Amino acid sequence: MFVSQHEKGRQTVPFTNGSHFCDSWLKMHPFSSIYRVIRTIPKPFDKTSMKIRITRLLTALTIFLMLQGCAEVIVAGGAAVVITTFDPRPMATLVTDQTSDFRVGRLLKKDKHIDEKAHINTLVYNHTLLLTGEVRSKWLKQYVSDLVKKVGDVKTIHNYLRITKPSAQANRTEDAALTMQLMARLSSSDIDDTEVKVVTEGKRVYIMGLVDKATQDKVVQIAKGMRNVKKVVPLFNSAG
Repeated sequence: MFVSQHEKGRQTVPFTNGSHFCDSWLKMHPFSSIYRVIRTIPKPFDKTSMKIRITRLLTALTIFLMLQGCAEVIVAGGAAVVITTFDPRPMATLVTDQTSDFRVGRLLKKDKHIDEKAHINTLVYNHTLLLTGEVRSKWLKQYVSDLVKKVGDVKTIHNYLRITKPSAQANRTEDAALTMQLMARLSSSDIDDTEVKVVTEGKRVYIMGLVDKATQDKVVQIAKGMRNVKKVVPLFNSAG
């Protein structure tokens, strides 16, 4: 089973400018009520405080959906990726990453060698593709890497697929909880969690983002200090 962070059949938004893109994306999103909440925030406002509040709102909504049985929402993008409109990537890169993730998803879903015995999560961030999950053989792991190379805008591939049977839904729920816990700790440690993407798979934490070296070290230290985390894999792009 393949799971991507993007929903099947999501409408493509024509790129004009950042404000138009964000407004259009939020209006189309299944959780469009969030859009109405954001639009009611008066101006001027404290941007940092607003970002933290929106991130926490999305986190709470994701947990609610998990409790309601919407597992794919939790697993999407590698167990629990919180997406906000305040992304440090240039808008063109953000659009390219989302398009690339969609294209990777289509390749994996349509391929005859990838069946229900495979559990593959994807996340594209700053032209870098992260693959996590489980496949049944070394051959299939390499095959997936070779397949996704067809997506030209992906410059780097990190293949962390494990060769074992697919994880149980209970394990994926535990991974989602670890992701949420880490994101909450980052927020409470004065780290802008909109600049960090966390993927947890098999209690292994993969961290992507555009932050400086000092922030990278701090994020890794916080992740390593969490209970039940087996391994922390930093995959940052340096912001300075």
